[in-house]
Amino acid sequence: MEKIAKEQGFHTLIATICMENTRSKSLFEKNGYEQCALFKEIGYKFDRKLDIGSFQKIL
Repeated sequence: MEKIAKEQGFHTLIATICMENTRSKSLFEKNGYEQCALFKEIGYKFDRKLDIGSFQKIL
């Protein structure tokens, strides 16, 4: 995906995930994404409020 995005002229990719999902967080960090935002208690699932984070990678 990153290769195609770069070929098509994208400069930055952003992923937004639930911060409780430690596997996703680790996956993005291992692939060069850096956390650029944290939104506290804006997600809601199974009667719980969740923090959502955005991760950015500059191609």
